[in-house]
Amino acid sequence: MQKTELHNSILAKLNPAQSIIFNDAVEAYKEVVAAIESTPATTRNHYGSYLRFATSAIEVFTLLCAGANKQGVMDAARINGVAQ
Repeated sequence: MQKTELHNSILAKLNPAQSIIFNDAVEAYKEVVAAIESTPATTRNHYGSYLRFATSAIEVFTLLCAGANKQGVMDAARINGVAQ
């Protein structure tokens, strides 16, 4: 798994067990992200598709580490009240 700077900074704050869980979640979300990003966008940056996933800070970070469109995820997180 190729890790981004964000991914590495999150892992640095987790204990070994948490790191395994987070890495597994990122891998699982990669399929979701690929499916979302491969469809025509019906909302700007697919934020509408990310609404049901961007419901907590950890889910937002997991989506971003899985390669999701940053602006789409952040717009969904703002709508869900997770980000400002």
